[in-house]
Amino acid sequence: MVNASGARAAARCLELSRAPYSDVPDGLFRGWLTPAYRATIERVGAWMEAAGMTVRRDAAINLIGRYEGTRPDAPALVIGSHLDSVRDAGAYDGPLGVMLGIECVAALQAEGRRMPFAIEVIGFGDEEGSRFPAAMLGSRAVAGTLPPGAADMADAGGITIDAALRDFGSRADALTMAARAMSSIAETIRAAAASASRRSVIVTVPAWPAKPVTVTSSRSCAAMPVTVPSASPSASSTGPCSICASR
Repeated sequence: MVNASGARAAARCLELSRAPYSDVPDGLFRGWLTPAYRATIERVGAWMEAAGMTVRRDAAINLIGRYEGTRPDAPALVIGSHLDSVRDAGAYDGPLGVMLGIECVAALQAEGRRMPFAIEVIGFGDEEGSRFPAAMLGSRAVAGTLPPGAADMADAGGITIDAALRDFGSRADALTMAARAMSSIAETIRAAAASASRRSVIVTVPAWPAKPVTVTSSRSCAAMPVTVPSASPSASSTGPCSICASR
């Protein structure tokens, strides 16, 4: 096992909660395909590259970093979450799952290790319905399940998804190109910060037999250790928060 501290992941989430990564000056709001979203994917993409990943944006402007494995034909393990944010959702809501994935890969790169499969870290552009009147548009594009008429949806200012995508070098009629074959993905992992009196990190492994694992800190902190899965992964608790444990 390779373990990576979540301290840097937490610090990066806090960095992304401020300008220029927020569309409002007095809080956090980051809509899909906005100026703050552009700044965010540029910054996160640079962190992915520093961790040894090749980085690209798909037709839905989801951000994808890939760390190759030793078997090029093996389906990938996908780690990720969303990069958009509703108003004042909190610094960790969404980006934490992406930052922890980057830390997993960075730990492997630091030890010169490759898994038998590729690891992809994905920052989905829309989950929250932060800008347009629908949710999960980023992941639905990857799954190939976008709703009919998605291209014609407009935000509060009348800007359609097609027009917004064109500002990023894509277009709505190319969204089908973001769809992935199920055979190309072995499993998915998502870490999510839960808003509660105590901060939690919930690691969800949808297709594995084990139940999701919740690691809870007694302080207001979301810097959890990360465990990189082995070739035959199983979900397991990683113990106390690394920042809280050091206090």
